[in-house]
Amino acid sequence: MCNTFMDKFQGDIRKLFWDNDNSVKKIKEYIIKNKKGFPYLSGTKILNYWLYVMIQYTDAKLEDRQFITVAPDTHVIQASEKLGLITHDEAEKPNIREKVSSLWEEVFRDTERCPIDIHTP
Repeated sequence: MCNTFMDKFQGDIRKLFWDNDNSVKKIKEYIIKNKKGFPYLSGTKILNYWLYVMIQYTDAKLEDRQFITVAPDTHVIQASEKLGLITHDEAEKPNIREKVSSLWEEVFRDTERCPIDIHTP
């Protein structure tokens, strides 16, 4: 979070949230659009997990939590295979992270849970 973050938000992460209406969707879009200013947060896995941590372990009140997708790491991919969401052959494909993320969004659509809720379990 180089100088761009320091210059624009005076080192206060809450200003990033406020400037984006405390919206997970808008915060993600802003960070992805401004990757150079957020070199460690702009990856899919870390960005989603970081937003989850902000909600779980701080007093940040972010809206539209459903836009925090599962962080499709090795363990989530393995669990997805064991649960029958993907096959073993699919698990070996290069684009599996995006597919697993989308599948978990479908699983949790119209429920009170969000895809990121499965990350820790």
